[in-house]
Amino acid sequence: MKILDRYLLRAYLGPLFVCLATFTMLFVIQDLFNNLSDFLEGQTSWTQVALFYLALVPTGLILIAPISLLLALLYSLSRLTRNNELTAIRACGISTPRLMLPFMAVGAAGVLITGAVNETLSPWAAWWTKQFVRAQRSADDSSVYVHRTLPYRNHAAHRSWLIGRFDTRSREMRGVEVVQSDASGRDLFKISAETAHWMGGRWWFRDAIYQEFDANNDRRGPPRWVPAIEMADWDETPRLFLEEIRDRDYRSAIGLIKFLRNNRGISPEEAARVRVDIHSRLALPFTCLLVTLIGIPFGYQTGRKGALVGVLLAIALFFAYYFLIHFSVWLGKKSLLAPWLAGWLPNLLVLCAGLGLLRRIR
Repeated sequence: MKILDRYLLRAYLGPLFVCLATFTMLFVIQDLFNNLSDFLEGQTSWTQVALFYLALVPTGLILIAPISLLLALLYSLSRLTRNNELTAIRACGISTPRLMLPFMAVGAAGVLITGAVNETLSPWAAWWTKQFVRAQRSADDSSVYVHRTLPYRNHAAHRSWLIGRFDTRSREMRGVEVVQSDASGRDLFKISAETAHWMGGRWWFRDAIYQEFDANNDRRGPPRWVPAIEMADWDETPRLFLEEIRDRDYRSAIGLIKFLRNNRGISPEEAARVRVDIHSRLALPFTCLLVTLIGIPFGYQTGRKGALVGVLLAIALFFAYYFLIHFSVWLGKKSLLAPWLAGWLPNLLVLCAGLGLLRRIR
């Protein structure tokens, strides 16, 4: 890394960490005001509250990171411009694209980090925190954490599940029925178990009734009681059943793709709305790079015309961008835009605007 890149990154990363910490604190405080009464009524310990907010932070990163990147960029570029440092650097023959490379690299890193968090931690954290708050409001935890009568169909393996009671905390299942079929839809066998556990990477059915079927789907002999049945080659996991329980708002893009694959019977309109959500989730992390792109020309101007004007214009553009995201998703779910276009149209428009503003930098 060149000395110039290190200098620009130091000027940028310091304000960036301050902005990230500030907006994270504001995010936590705002949520604490909303949920404080529930924590007090539920007599929630401070350790649990701290764990709750540790889990909550990833859910806000997709909003905190872009605005932090934008404001830190505006501040650092404004300071560099005001001190004539950018002018001196460019006078040495360094082009504007090369000068902005460290800032764009940080924006690209933001895309990777927020994208990874959005696909892994954030959906589970958002669902867990929602369940946690519901539990503080409820006198009976089972009404929150226990799901009853959960059906699931594994189309690839030709296997149907019906779970009578599923505890989302312990992953314990009771009253489980599994029917294994072949590719033609003929039933091969059925397991009716008192309990089912996932241990050692395989399923264990306890106190089970095992029934085989013949080619005519008639019973082949009497049902057999078996104290324990081990199924090592089944690919379903408790996490997969948790995915089925969660609302679509708490699923990642990959989770929604799996939802479409496992629910082929939904209407075309509903499938189109799910595809809009998929494209929207995939496009959202690129906000980090795009706000960097539009922040660079505004940062150049803030040092010359005053920081307040540039900051206000950039923030207004940022919120207009998020309004455009929600409006485009709404159009997609009303079938007025194709799903892929509804998800990516705001990014395409902001990309064009950012490139146009960059060309005007002198």
